[in-house]
Amino acid sequence: AEQNEKSLEQVFLKADPTRNKHLRSIMDQNSASVRLFSAPVLIVQGTEDQLVRPAMTRRFVRRLCLKGTEVTYLQLDGVSHAFAAFSSAGSTVAWMDGRFNEDKIHTSQKSCRSLLKSARRR
Repeated sequence: AEQNEKSLEQVFLKADPTRNKHLRSIMDQNSASVRLFSAPVLIVQGTEDQLVRPAMTRRFVRRLCLKGTEVTYLQLDGVSHAFAAFSSAGSTVAWMDGRFNEDKIHTSQKSCRSLLKSARRR
């Protein structure tokens, strides 16, 4: 296992992963697909995330909205990837509670309607 990790590290750091069949397969398996979801979706993103860029997440959310998925997007100012789940725990529980109780979406979160309006203004 250690040898495989070293081998992967050497290949990954020296090569474009999209051109390596094995690495591309791993990337494809770990990429979210844009499709219509039958259940509401909550996506949380920290503005200081260096692993998943916020602009990529916003594009993904907009594409889900255009497909007709009910999406709530919670952007956390100054929060990194590592702390997004911790920082959003209270809002996430409130969102889930609202889904089960059919309450309105938490007001600090953006809905598809507001996300698509802001996308058209850019």
